[in-house]
Amino acid sequence: TALVSGHTLDKYAKEYTLWAAGALGILSALFGGFLLASLPVTELVMTARDDPIDDAVVRALLLVYAWLVLDGMTSGLTETSMETMLADSTTAANRTKIFTFRHQLMIGGSMLGPLVSVVLFVNVGDEWDPSMLRWVIVAGLAVKLASQFFLFCISE
Repeated sequence: TALVSGHTLDKYAKEYTLWAAGALGILSALFGGFLLASLPVTELVMTARDDPIDDAVVRALLLVYAWLVLDGMTSGLTETSMETMLADSTTAANRTKIFTFRHQLMIGGSMLGPLVSVVLFVNVGDEWDPSMLRWVIVAGLAVKLASQFFLFCISE
């Protein structure tokens, strides 16, 4: 994705690339919502847990993999565009400080999810119903969908 993003950034304005990333992100979130609404998540999890994998599970997994590929393309396009805009908008002397701070924020965000999981595990326990996954995915899709609209507000 980085090679395609780099080529696109060289050929077109950065905001166009971010708009394309935003459109892909919205498409990815909607596709995820479609999968969530159409796939029987509870039955698939229970079937995969108890029985050998059948054709319905394989088809569902292929759709989920397609969704993950689309989401990865969105992330690659967004990250490359944002890093290029960030590098272009600062002096060379400040670049290291800004990219280090950005990286620290990303690491902090990556630590927050497991920390919340540990707190929930201690307070709620490890008993869960696969239908609970639906609400976790809905919350993630809502955050993703909302964040994609900000990409249309960024200009060079």
